[in-house]
Amino acid sequence: MHVWNNDGSKARFCGNGARCAAAYISKKIKSIGKSSSTDTPPSFQKNSLKKEQTIKEEANIVSIVSGTIQVECKILDPWIVDVRQPFPMVRHAITKEGIIKPCESIELENGALAIPVFALNQHAVVMNKRPENRPISEQRLEEIAQSLQCHQMFPEGTNVSITSFDSKNCLAMTEVWERGVGATSACGSAACAVGASIFDIYKISSQVNIVMPGGQIQVNRSTHNGAIFIHHSSRAEFVFQGEFVLNYYKYDSK
Repeated sequence: MHVWNNDGSKARFCGNGARCAAAYISKKIKSIGKSSSTDTPPSFQKNSLKKEQTIKEEANIVSIVSGTIQVECKILDPWIVDVRQPFPMVRHAITKEGIIKPCESIELENGALAIPVFALNQHAVVMNKRPENRPISEQRLEEIAQSLQCHQMFPEGTNVSITSFDSKNCLAMTEVWERGVGATSACGSAACAVGASIFDIYKISSQVNIVMPGGQIQVNRSTHNGAIFIHHSSRAEFVFQGEFVLNYYKYDSK
């Protein structure tokens, strides 16, 4: 899977993109099994799927690979997908050389702390201690996000989430700013970064519901063979489909 941002830059990973791709692949393969339609793109024929897009139909599992990153997507419902990925590294940042290093939180002008979190891509989670101030304006979100883009800890910039956590209801009201995009309605990897930060700070073990302008994402964690994983589950709504011929454009597969 290859993902490009709105400004043309290439994203390291996209959690929502993985969920959408998994839902579409699952739906398309199942329709191939029931129909002999010739309209199916060759890349989705069962016998020509790449390893990173192989579906285990008996368990409804789709594995998605983006560069060196691989995540497992479980189809819970035709358009509800649970994505399992390595547990985010709280208070870690990636260097220009691609090395993930531990680091401290960053104190902002208003005294709030921005927590660096590596969740397959770089995030900064700002915990809003005064939920009554939420939601912040898009302009204020932009100001905070831009102030972090030039911080030495983030040589390639960072996604930014500002969140207010309601511990009683396990709800995290969150605004997201994505590098290469700006303010956005939802972000899967940001939900994981926020969830991991809440697990770390509040020491809770229950599911956290991340509420973003575009909807709600459920975040949970699990262990398997000694490794810790984080899950984010939500809907992937089908909107439309079309064809894009890559031969007409320069395409960098790296």
